[in-house]
Order: sequence, then structure tokens, then C-alpha cells
Amino acid sequence: MKNPSTKKDTSVVLRKTDADNIGETTWNYTFESLPKYDENGKEIAYTVEEAALNGYQAVRDGNKNEGYTFTNIELVNFRATKKWVGKVGDSVTLYLKNVTDNKIEERINQTQTANRDKTSWEFEFKPVPKYNKAGNIINYTVDEENLPNYDKQVKDNGDNSFTITNTNTEKVRVGVTKKWFGTVGDKIVVDLVRGSNEEIVQTLTKSKQTSTALVLGNLVSMKNLSTVLREQSILIK
Repeated sequence: MKNPSTKKDTSVVLRKTDADNIGETTWNYTFESLPKYDENGKEIAYTVEEAALNGYQAVRDGNKNEGYTFTNIELVNFRATKKWVGKVGDSVTLYLKNVTDNKIEERINQTQTANRDKTSWEFEFKPVPKYNKAGNIINYTVDEENLPNYDKQVKDNGDNSFTITNTNTEKVRVGVTKKWFGTVGDKIVVDLVRGSNEEIVQTLTKSKQTSTALVLGNLVSMKNLSTVLREQSILIK
């Protein structure tokens, strides 16, 4: 014979307009006249649970003797946009940090393959509590694990979203050899030019030699530098 359950279920729906609610943020209810024993004389073990409420995290404190307190904490969503300037990295890990309690809430890793070589990647984190148990707003930020050969800039957009921009800082060296046929000039001036607007990245000057070797070094590689060399006009006396 199956023993009768010692658990009794009673459901109650509380509303903001209930008469025994205390103020706007505290609602009270007392379960009255519950049987203490079941049909076999065993004491019934009671507990109180709250059905899941969309957009809130429920925290339960207390016990059956002192009463239970359920604190519903509003949840908030954070998202981030990852932008690449220059070479797109193979992968990156972003994390959502609870600054107030100094702890990491979530880490998300994405790869270049998954983003199909796009230069802008999107991240969305799981919902987190907007307030702590004391009712104070929790401060959050989004950051990323450091990447070699990239500068990082983190911007809080003010709408629970962040933009993280990584700029490639790898260097390149460009060698130049100048050869003369006929009269040798007193000097040469060579410009390293970038882009359609012919931005001058670096200029080098060399004095009179029959064969001049120039090296343009330590140039920041941004947007996969598309550069050309251009020699300035030389007046032969």
C-alpha cells in the first residue's frame, strides 16, 4: 500500500492591490489553518516556493518557523560589439564583470571562423541581477582578455551596451635601394605614402652616395597597410 504524501500543495496568487501588502515593494501573505499531521499521524513538512517570474531572479530566505522572505530582483541584459581595425584576430574572449562585488559573471569566446571574417562581432550575455540584496544598483562593465599585437579601447554606450575596438599594432619594415645612372645628385628624399589620399607615413633623406640603401622601419600596420614609395623631385646641379 502506497503511503500518503506528507507534502500538501496550496497555491496563492499575490497581487499588488492585495489589502495586506505593505507599501509598493513589500507584499505579505500568511497561509492559515493548515493541517499539522497527515492521515497517518506524521507531521507534514511545509515549505514555500515561488513560481518563476519572467525578468526577475527570486532569492528565498527564512524557514517555516520564522517565515519565508522572497526577494524578487530585476534582471538586466548586457551586450557588446567587438570591432577590429586592421587585421582581424583569430579569436577573442569577452567577459561581463560585476564591479560592485569584483567578480566575473560570464565569459564568451568567439572565433573569426564563426563570424565569417567580419570586422564587427556581436556578443550578448545572460541576464544578471540589476540590484543586490540590499536594493543597491550593481555596477557592471564588459572587458576582454588581452590580445598580443592589439591596442584596446572600451566604450560604455550608456544603454547596457559596450563597444570594444581592437587596433592592430604589428610593425613592418620597407627597404629601399636608390641607384644612379649618370650624374649623381646631392641627396634623395623618399616618402612612404598610404591610401588613395596619399597620406605620407614617413619621409627619409639620404645624402650623396653612388648606391644608397634606406630602411623605413617601425611602421604601424593599420588596416593592412596599403603603401607605395614615392621619391621627391631632385634638382641636379
